[in-house]
Amino acid sequence: MDSLVFYGPAISRRNQYYRFITCGLIHADFMHLAFNMLAFYSFGRVLEQGLFSSPEIFGAEAPFYYAMLYVGH
Repeated sequence: MDSLVFYGPAISRRNQYYRFITCGLIHADFMHLAFNMLAFYSFGRVLEQGLFSSPEIFGAEAPFYYAMLYVGH
C-alpha cells in the first residue's frame, strides 16, 4: 500500500506519476471504504442530476467529471 499512496517526493524525484490515480483507489480499511461508498451514494443522485441535466455547463464531458470525482475523492 505504501507504493500507492500520494507522496510528493516520490512523484517528483522518481517520476511515479501513477500515484495521482492510485491514491484515490486505495482505502485504509473496510470501514473507510464503506463510509466513502455510503457518502457517495447519499449524494450521488443529486450530483448526477446536476452534472447530466446541465448540458450547457458540463456538456459531453459530464461522465468524465463524475468518474474523476469518484477517483479523486
